Amino acid sequence: GNDAWSPWGMEWEEAELPNPNKWTTDLSLDMLMKGVVHRGTQRRLDRVLAKLLLGQPISIVALGGSITAAKGDGSWANRVWAHIRDTFPPTEGEHKFVNAAVPATGPQYMYACLESKISPDVDLVFLEYGNNAGPEYVSNPDEAIEMHGYEKLIRKLLRLPNTPALMMMTFSTVIGQHNDNYRIQGGQKVLKSYYTGAQDFQEMIAKYYDLPIVSIRDAVWSTIRRSNLVDTNNAATAAAHSMTAATICQDVSCLHPNHENGVRLMADMMIFFLRSVLSHIKIKASFKSKGGDMHPYLHRLADAPVVANVKEDEQCGLLDSEAILPAPVIIGNLEDGCWTRKCFSGSGLKPMVDHEDGFVFTNKEISQWGHAAKMGYVAQEAGAELILELDTSKTFEAHAAEEMEYYVKKSTEAYETSELAAVTLGVLTSYENMGIVVVSCRKGCKCDETKIDAHHPEKHESVTTLYAVTTTRAKNCQIHLKVLEDTASGGHRFKVLAVAIDADVRSFANQGDRQHQGDGFHLLYSDKEGDES
Repeated sequence: GNDAWSPWGMEWEEAELPNPNKWTTDLSLDMLMKGVVHRGTQRRLDRVLAKLLLGQPISIVALGGSITAAKGDGSWANRVWAHIRDTFPPTEGEHKFVNAAVPATGPQYMYACLESKISPDVDLVFLEYGNNAGPEYVSNPDEAIEMHGYEKLIRKLLRLPNTPALMMMTFSTVIGQHNDNYRIQGGQKVLKSYYTGAQDFQEMIAKYYDLPIVSIRDAVWSTIRRSNLVDTNNAATAAAHSMTAATICQDVSCLHPNHENGVRLMADMMIFFLRSVLSHIKIKASFKSKGGDMHPYLHRLADAPVVANVKEDEQCGLLDSEAILPAPVIIGNLEDGCWTRKCFSGSGLKPMVDHEDGFVFTNKEISQWGHAAKMGYVAQEAGAELILELDTSKTFEAHAAEEMEYYVKKSTEAYETSELAAVTLGVLTSYENMGIVVVSCRKGCKCDETKIDAHHPEKHESVTTLYAVTTTRAKNCQIHLKVLEDTASGGHRFKVLAVAIDADVRSFANQGDRQHQGDGFHLLYSDKEGDES
């Protein structure tokens, strides 16, 4: 077959797997196969899917940004979950599914708030940060802090005691029709390079950690490239190529897939991969069965430990990193040592607020994409104040002293690192009307006074950006935010979406001494009072 948008059914699988809704896909086999960039050894996935074949309930979580967070069947992950639920109903109990994706956030946000988003006994994790895992074009992952967060998030998920299976999905803007995606060649507009830093980094991470990854770019690139020449609305072009960027993208920039075809394409590719692995497991079980009874083999597969002789650290709640994971791809990019971070977002912020004057809790719906409500405390005028009272007193086992010295900065340098904590603020940054706040420690703890400017005119988008402040430990640490008269945008809007507390300041090993203004993660240390560095 070719890789055009042409009907191709799943008849070869229907003989092997239940298919109550007669699921088929319109995608060609070539396209489906090209989209599976790396299958991995699938040891973790085999164990989970064997449970499905045995009629056992499993727990599934979806993590990602706006593409995954959409409601109902507007999310590819929700569609995949519905297929699993309908195809493999458990004989006892019920499957559990949580879509914990958060619009306008990258993996660094999820890494910071992971403990508040998922249960550590999850079986299967869908992970998608196609457009939020860093700049599209970057030569060195060290230049993009979101890439650091992506690897650390994966490492932490792989260390969960239930050894969940991870299935990665990517969606790339390079298949879009926006002018920024084109270059001129022979007087015609043609798509930019197939290479994109963020997506290629994700695929490299998947291969390094031997995880399955499905890529929309890899599946449709050649077809889209042939059809995205000069005038994509040309009738002759449309007739010659039934799939164009317009058929799968929400808009010309292709930041999101459209509901009709794009989301369905993503879901179908993941379902195809799942069904192909399930079919392989069932065929293998039939060969190993005695008297046609496949259950003994499936039980062995479902009950077999993914990692032998590795116990959970009872104090930390995670499996030993050195025993089950290789060294990080990005040098020194180690994840938190323990399952200790506390994160509060949305309505969970309310108990953390000690005082508000000019900040109002809002529950605003992003209606254009149908995402979950983006709740938080927002101010519109200069002088507005918000005081958060947090417990930063939690202790942890200190590691080697040379690792810890890295974090001691300015006003906190008189303290041992074991006396410090990291408070991370999740802030809405955007391209217009955004203000500046000064952050300080009001009572109970000490920290450097720093400024956060929520105005990021570099891109026409609104995203959640993380800012971290190192404080001293305290049972009642008051963090004070005040909106300043100074503004780079002409406006004073400022919105706090989340706050995370981590007593282990080693969590920010790769962010210290760096400034990534507008790139996603900001670690605030002061050389001079009020400056960012």
